[in-house]
Amino acid sequence: MNIENIALLGGMLKDLGFDEALGYDLLKQASFLPPLIVVRQTMQKGADIISFQISFERKLDLYHFKYYDAALRKALDLSETVSALDKKMQTIDWQSAFSLSERKQWSASDTASWKTEAVVASVIQELEVLGDTDDAAKLKVKHWGDIDQRIFNLVPLKSKFEISQRFYFFEEQGCIGADEAYRFLHNRWLEKQMLAQRKAVTGNEAEKKDAGSGKLLQKKRSGKIKQI
Repeated sequence: MNIENIALLGGMLKDLGFDEALGYDLLKQASFLPPLIVVRQTMQKGADIISFQISFERKLDLYHFKYYDAALRKALDLSETVSALDKKMQTIDWQSAFSLSERKQWSASDTASWKTEAVVASVIQELEVLGDTDDAAKLKVKHWGDIDQRIFNLVPLKSKFEISQRFYFFEEQGCIGADEAYRFLHNRWLEKQMLAQRKAVTGNEAEKKDAGSGKLLQKKRSGKIKQI
């Protein structure tokens, strides 16, 4: 392991606006000499959340910064009908709840020993009642979206509320920083919303036009029948 190489990459991450602690994450993984290393960081930008996955590739004894993937999740607006469920979900340490490696002593007769699991079960039941609604999807993404878990497939749900982009590192030009990536994705999100609104307006106008054409055709047919 080339420690100067790891230190250089750690400094590069800091210059790009990432947490300095990622350098140590990189060092820990590099000690196993894997062909590919991925370090992760999540940042809060107001009510928005942006997640980064930064990839390094090993060539001989050196690691090289290849690219990072950034995913922006805009603030999730929940309806008042699920505010109580949202608060209940906030009381649970979901990282711990999803961890199947954590073990503790418990007894069926001692309800305190499985209190958390009982609350988790009640939350899941309430989510099942909500079904495939937007509120249910938003709650799952809000509380589980940044947790590495294997129980629920959140990829289709996250795609509804996130926008992502891969940013490459070039030797001559470097790579844009974390703040620039956020601004880029924020603008893309606004553009996406604007296009969706424009499409909805165009669709409504087309429906009105089709409805008007149908009424006109019906009048013409009625007129022909009367003439006969």
